[in-house]
Amino acid sequence: MQTGRLILSGAVFLALVASASEAQEPNEGGYVSRKEYDALKKELEEVKARLPAQTEVATPQAPSGEGNGSRSLNEKLGRTLAIAEGSGLGDTKMLIAGDASAGFFNPQGAPSTFTAEFNPMLLWQLNERLFFEGGLELALSGPDQNGEGSSTDVELDSAYLTYLLTDWALVGAGKFTVPFTAYHNHLDPSWINKLPFDPLVYADGGIAPDSGVGAFLTGAVPWGRAQFNYAVFLTNGPALITQDPAGAGSLNFDNFNDLNNNKALGFRVGYLPVPELEVGYSFEFSRPSPDGFETVHSQLHGVDLNYVAQVEQIKGQLTARAGWVWSLLGEATYDPTGALGFGPLRFENNRNGGYAEVAYRPTKVAERVLRNFEFALRYDRLDIPSAAPGAGTREQWTPGIDYWITPRTVLKIAYALAHGEGAQNVFALQFATGF
Repeated sequence: MQTGRLILSGAVFLALVASASEAQEPNEGGYVSRKEYDALKKELEEVKARLPAQTEVATPQAPSGEGNGSRSLNEKLGRTLAIAEGSGLGDTKMLIAGDASAGFFNPQGAPSTFTAEFNPMLLWQLNERLFFEGGLELALSGPDQNGEGSSTDVELDSAYLTYLLTDWALVGAGKFTVPFTAYHNHLDPSWINKLPFDPLVYADGGIAPDSGVGAFLTGAVPWGRAQFNYAVFLTNGPALITQDPAGAGSLNFDNFNDLNNNKALGFRVGYLPVPELEVGYSFEFSRPSPDGFETVHSQLHGVDLNYVAQVEQIKGQLTARAGWVWSLLGEATYDPTGALGFGPLRFENNRNGGYAEVAYRPTKVAERVLRNFEFALRYDRLDIPSAAPGAGTREQWTPGIDYWITPRTVLKIAYALAHGEGAQNVFALQFATGF
């Protein structure tokens, strides 16, 4: 501050001198001599030269010679800076993402309806290693046969913290999408799914887990030009349905509170020989063990394949996806006394199902509008034991056409041709976007 005032005073003084004296020798009227003028100018330049060094000293640590008030303020600033750096303030980053969709579904033999769904997701980076993800699923349901009971269903889709251990390992805990095969983890958001429907094996009533509450370890390891990725998880175990006549023998994966001390342990290993192709194997073991079914063990096996590449020979992008799941629970007797009205019912409770899908988008053709279209075809199947409720084989062929309005916004039209017990053909339109 003193240096600044000195410079300002010197500058004013020189201006006055310059205006009053234009290189004239002094006279008896009090004018400054040329010698005095040059000396003052030199002194001012020396002050200016010392200014940068003095400015750098003016940090939160008070320089010697300053007053108590300035020293106290700088000490407070220094302590505040240390607290901010220690707590990571300023490192946090937040992003809101998710997807939304609106659709029209017309199942054969049932009323048609419009639908809407919104799935916001909060991504929060607390620092360079600590992350949080939380997501909601908001969907419409109802009404009942009397036209009453319409509501908005709100579900906590995910809520978990993760910590980056190394470049190849990430650990997390909370409610998360179970990494059993690739579908639920990467492919089921409405704007990524090529068709308006989930495959039968992953839909409601399917045999693969969706989300779980527990902990996981995941990461990837390079192997030459290839790469392995892995995920190991421990969650609350699924529940074996034993008292519902329509679902006896099925697993309920909504395991928000475990029914026993037996947890579900599983893993998935993926291999990418080239960036365009990934193949994976998944496994999960649990002991649902409700009363009277202590010997029932659940084993789930799954394989999946994902291929996406630009193919010059067909002037476009080719996508191929497939997955298959085997659910092995062993033999058991349901409603052994007949008290529930549907037993005794004994069967070997082994189920399996999967899908194969191919899609083509002419991204390299000359016609610009045609490049926005994508053509998809999926086959899926679900096999239920012959003595179990809902027994038999359900098959479904679903051709569809997508029109991409933006890279994350798509309009889909599809028709599902279904065969088997309780199957319905369905015409569907869906407008979906990701953000």
